[in-house]
Amino acid sequence: MLKITKLAEDVAKEKQASELLQSTLDAKINEFMNSAEIKELSENVENARAEYEVARENVLEEMKKQKQMAIKTEDGTKVSRSIIQQFIFSDEEKVIEYLEENNPDLVRKAISKTPAKKFLQEEIELGKEVEGFSVATKETLVVTIPKNG
Repeated sequence: MLKITKLAEDVAKEKQASELLQSTLDAKINEFMNSAEIKELSENVENARAEYEVARENVLEEMKKQKQMAIKTEDGTKVSRSIIQQFIFSDEEKVIEYLEENNPDLVRKAISKTPAKKFLQEEIELGKEVEGFSVATKETLVVTIPKNG
């Protein structure tokens, strides 16, 4: 029985040492994270992100005006604009009812398939109201900066 008691005491000491080291590490990390240097750096990052978002929106708006989808700068930076459409089935039953009335062949196919989405999109573009279905358009901008080296 003495051997097991010794092993239990050893494991308890190791656990205490491990927890003490972990709490020392945590304290050092907290001290570092709360330092003036880190707070200033964090603020600078936030400001840079905000400035990037403003510049990004400006470029996107100008590209829309000029109907450009891509630009390449002299230093090799590429800026690409893409337009993504999302098809939203908010009420599948109403969409099926609409298809049954207007294009019954599509009801036999799963409404998640391309023909139904395309038909419904065309209907909306023609100004028809399709309950339970909508199209959301999202424009994105990708900035690719060349690697130096």
